[in-house]
Amino acid sequence: MDVAGRTTVLDVNHRNTREVLQFASVLVQGDDVVDVEGTTVRGDVPGEVRRYGANPVYVRCQNEDDRQRRMVQRVHEVVAEIGTNFGDVAVLSLSRRGAELALDSLKRAGVPAVNLERFDGVPVNRVKVGTVKRAK
Repeated sequence: MDVAGRTTVLDVNHRNTREVLQFASVLVQGDDVVDVEGTTVRGDVPGEVRRYGANPVYVRCQNEDDRQRRMVQRVHEVVAEIGTNFGDVAVLSLSRRGAELALDSLKRAGVPAVNLERFDGVPVNRVKVGTVKRAK
C-alpha cells in the first residue's frame, strides 16, 4: 500500500522518557533515516516528550565478562527498584553480537528473555533484548 502523501508525523512521544531519548540521540547522532515519504533525513526528534525518569546508566567495564555480569545485576536492580516485572525491561546493544551475548547471559542467570528479532509484540514477562536499531 502506498502511503506517500497521506501520512501525518506524530510529534508527541508517549513511550520514552526525556532522559532516555536524550541518551539515545547521542548514540545515533549523524545516522540517516528514511521517512515514509522516502526522503532521507537526519534523525527524528519528537516535538514533545511527556514522560520523565531516571537517567540511563552508562558504565565502562573491564572486559566482556564484567559487562555481562553487571548487565544481569542491573536488570535485577531495575526490577526491584522500580517494582516492575521483566516484561517492562529492555537490554539494547549497538551490535547483534552484543545482543546475543546479553541474551545468553540473561538466560544463564535464569532471567526470562526474548530476542527482539523474534518478539511478535504480544506482551510477555521477558526482558526484551536486541539492537538499538531494532528497538526503533
